[in-house]
Amino acid sequence: SSAESAADGQRASQLSSQPGWETRSERRRRKGCKSRHAFSKTRKKKKEAESLNADAIQSRRSR
Repeated sequence: SSAESAADGQRASQLSSQPGWETRSERRRRKGCKSRHAFSKTRKKKKEAESLNADAIQSRRSR
């Protein structure tokens, strides 16, 4: 069984060394909701900035 476990360890190290869905999912799991929250935050800021910009353009046109 020790030989089997050693082979398993080798297989696991090979998988982790390869850039694959395992590492990607791990990264996603590590980031979690934090990244999603930050993304929504920046999106909100972007929307606000866009609306402000539109207002400025309109005021410039009306002037």
